[in-house]
Parts: sequence; C-alpha cells; structure tokens
Amino acid sequence: MASSIEVSISNAKRLLKIGFGQLPYPELYPNALRRLHWRQRAEISKQARQEAYYVASGDIRQYLRGRPIKRAEVEIQFISKIYRTRDIDGLLSACKAWLDGLVDAGVLVNDDGWHIVKLTGTLTKGEEDNTIIT
Repeated sequence: MASSIEVSISNAKRLLKIGFGQLPYPELYPNALRRLHWRQRAEISKQARQEAYYVASGDIRQYLRGRPIKRAEVEIQFISKIYRTRDIDGLLSACKAWLDGLVDAGVLVNDDGWHIVKLTGTLTKGEEDNTIIT
C-alpha cells in the first residue's frame, strides 16, 4: 500500500489530496457489521484511523501550521481495478475511520455536519485500487 499527499492552494482555498493506495477496508462496510464481532471491527477501525493519522501528520500538519480546516467540502474518489457494482454510500461509511484519523491529526476541526459541509463520493475504474480524499 502506497499513500501519497498533494498539497496546493487554489483560489484562496486550501486544497489537500490524500491518497491511501487501496479501497476502504471491507470489514468496515456496513454489511460487515453482521459478520464480524465488534472487537474485530474495532481493531480494524483503529488501524485505519491510525493509518490516516500517520499519513496526514507529516507534510499536511506543517502546511496547516496548527490551523485545522474549519469548514470543508470533502470529495472521496474511489478507484477500482475491478469493474463491479459497488455501493457508494457503503464505501463512504467505510471511510469514517480515515476521516476520524484526519481529525486526530489536526487536519480537520471535526467531522460533524457543521465542519464537513459537503461529502461526496465517486467511483471510477483505474489501473490500481486507490482512495483519494480531497
């Protein structure tokens, strides 16, 4: 898994792109709730949260200089190498742990509806699986 970070300023707005190099963990999809014990799901969620924290804690924290983003429009792009039917809202809910990790890292103030004013997701076919949070 290769994660990537791209930071740029566009029209006086801060634009951050964080790539995770994979689709969200399948165990975090809503339908997985019925298959997994809560402790197993909690461990996987903790791992995803820490992953987002470590990806964002380097360059992005230096770029933000201690000023987390107060109001954000978040777009999550899912890139899959296999063409199959996927539920976008299931993919978005599986990204909750990653968004929580961005809050932990100080990138976002909070991940509630007052601070993330727009959350969208798109699914495209590509060479490798990837999730890009913009």
